[in-house]
Amino acid sequence: MIPIKKIMKKDFSRLSSSQSVGSAVKVMEKMDIDYLLIEEEGEIKGMVTSRELVGYPSSRLILDCVIQPIGIISEEALADEALKALKQKAVTFLLVLSKDGKPVGVINQEIIINSLFQQLRKLNKEKDRYITERKQVEEELRKTYQELEEKHVQLLQAGKMAAMGEMAAGVAHELTQPLLGIKGFATAMLEDMKLYLPTETLTVPDIPAWKEQIVKDLKVILQQTDRMTTIVNNVRQFARESGTGMVLLDINKPIGDALMLFSEQLRLHNIKVKKNLVAGLPQVRGNANQLQQVFINLITNARDAMDAKGNKGQLMVSTGVCPGGIYVVVEDNGVGADAETTSKMFEPFFTTKTKSKSIGLGLSIVTGIIEEHQGTINVRSEPGRGCKFTITLPLGAEEEGDENG
Repeated sequence: MIPIKKIMKKDFSRLSSSQSVGSAVKVMEKMDIDYLLIEEEGEIKGMVTSRELVGYPSSRLILDCVIQPIGIISEEALADEALKALKQKAVTFLLVLSKDGKPVGVINQEIIINSLFQQLRKLNKEKDRYITERKQVEEELRKTYQELEEKHVQLLQAGKMAAMGEMAAGVAHELTQPLLGIKGFATAMLEDMKLYLPTETLTVPDIPAWKEQIVKDLKVILQQTDRMTTIVNNVRQFARESGTGMVLLDINKPIGDALMLFSEQLRLHNIKVKKNLVAGLPQVRGNANQLQQVFINLITNARDAMDAKGNKGQLMVSTGVCPGGIYVVVEDNGVGADAETTSKMFEPFFTTKTKSKSIGLGLSIVTGIIEEHQGTINVRSEPGRGCKFTITLPLGAEEEGDENG
């Protein structure tokens, strides 16, 4: 309960009972007050309000007017004590006294109740504000918890992907020896067939054709073995920790390696690859393994986007010279994306794919690698019209010297 001193009225003055109504009205108008304490011989006899003086002749004495009986209460008392005092003393007003006994205000039941209602309304507003803020905080906590749960799942998936990368490196290493064995035996067989084919006396008419077919098949085995060896070496190189070392390199090399790894997969997905890689490009300073990872991520995204569209896909990869460096363009004719999606593409954990297919780290990793290479990457896309990623990389220091020389 609030104390009286916080809600009391202070617009009062004191007037002797021997003063006239006219004098009282002048005092009230001059001081702009509603209450007068009527005293006689220094003692408070009661109180009169401005509306009680209406209709009295100005010459009449205040003592002859309606005088409201008044009680007394300390300013330290509480509002409920004041309400009880008003009832017990059967008075309309209470004169509030300070600790040293001086009048400091006037209070009545209406003032107390209005003040309590205001206090109640204030408390209700604070309660409503608290409930609203609490609901907002609870909603934010719920969203944060949900995001943390999703990030936890995504990080677990990222860990699985890292483990799979290590496993792929181990598998690639284990495949190297069998491939070398297959190539060795096939080479030996081919040499034997070449040795005996032209000189052997033939008694069956179809034997030459049969042996020639064996030679052709062995050559295919050797070609495919060489191709598998190249792919395995690329996997081993890609899975190996890349470090941060950078050297001068031709950007077409990591692009070619990435396309080599995905060539059969793109063919099976009915995706045609169109390459426009300019030969003899100025070299850039970079990390071949990291750049290969960039192009693998872009090719994977393009493959998924074209699969989602369901028509025959076309992947276009181009390189060329631009002011101060070289550019790489990776473009597909997949489902495309709207402006809101493209604005979030490079954010960590953002993905439009299902959680089973992507954790949303690919393009954010790409961005980090390109920034480490002092380059830029941007995307242009429209729904239904595919995506076009453009990467620019600065020339290596030696290439810049050649250009300036």
